[in-house]
Amino acid sequence: MPASAAVDPATGRGFTIIIAAFNEQEVIAATLRRTHDFWPEAVILVVDDGSHDRTAEVVRGLAAPWLRLHSYKVNHGKGFAIARGIDFAETPYSLQLDADCQFPPEKMPELVAPLLDGRTRLVFSSRYCDGASREPGSITIAKRLASLVASGLVSVLCGQRLTDVFAGFKAWDTDYAQRLGLTDAGFGYEAELAIKAARKGETIIEIPIDYASRRAGESKIRFARDMITVPVGILRVWLFTRWKN
Repeated sequence: MPASAAVDPATGRGFTIIIAAFNEQEVIAATLRRTHDFWPEAVILVVDDGSHDRTAEVVRGLAAPWLRLHSYKVNHGKGFAIARGIDFAETPYSLQLDADCQFPPEKMPELVAPLLDGRTRLVFSSRYCDGASREPGSITIAKRLASLVASGLVSVLCGQRLTDVFAGFKAWDTDYAQRLGLTDAGFGYEAELAIKAARKGETIIEIPIDYASRRAGESKIRFARDMITVPVGILRVWLFTRWKN
């Protein structure tokens, strides 16, 4: 992609917004409209990861020139969907926005600011750092504990303090993310992103974010499964990712 391509954080020109969707028919249309209304010149790329409901049909029904859909018949996992979105992105910068819109798309200019001023090539949002806000009831004690443990582990492995590795609102230089080559198909991909970037010498910047309760649909996190698979995935990435030469 041309490095000289026009980028405008006021309208979204030069950005691809990647939305991984699995059984999100109840919320996806509202999320897409809200996001497009705020950033009308951004490309919104939905990766439907084997939904059993009408998610893909709803997206197709919008038939908008700013909207792209890649649909898979089998559910592979959120990491798979985000990695495919990164592969398909053709703009200088791209970002991840969850389909349930618990993270406000109106904060996208703040999310991408550290990329545009050259401070980093990878930005994470955080629900727990200074300046963040959480709607009461939006995060259970179990989720908070799981995030604390996983973020602490990733921080140790990265050599950088990260407070919320699994917040679904991130931004990156597209070419850089493509070269990282994500392989974890599940929720461990966010830790993989951090570890691979840190090992290549990148400083990850966190920004505070507002977080709302889910209005419809169901969370795709399953603690019995993910409390085993995510730490295993984190350790696998740490063991098999080389340090910067």
